[in-house]
Amino acid sequence: MEIKEKTVEEMKVAYAEYTGTYTKIPDYIQEVGKWVIKKHLEMGGIVYGTYYNSPEEVAEEDLQI
Repeated sequence: MEIKEKTVEEMKVAYAEYTGTYTKIPDYIQEVGKWVIKKHLEMGGIVYGTYYNSPEEVAEEDLQI
């Protein structure tokens, strides 16, 4: 998994794109959190995910988060 960093409206955001089962989401949230700590960045706001498709529409291994 590749974690990326970008600035949005003067806010730095750490995020990762993932394709696969939703059951791994907690693991990936934890991985991003560890990356933020390692980079000595300040965490603020809320943790959230964006879902680009639905398990009702695509196979589990093709879910995009």
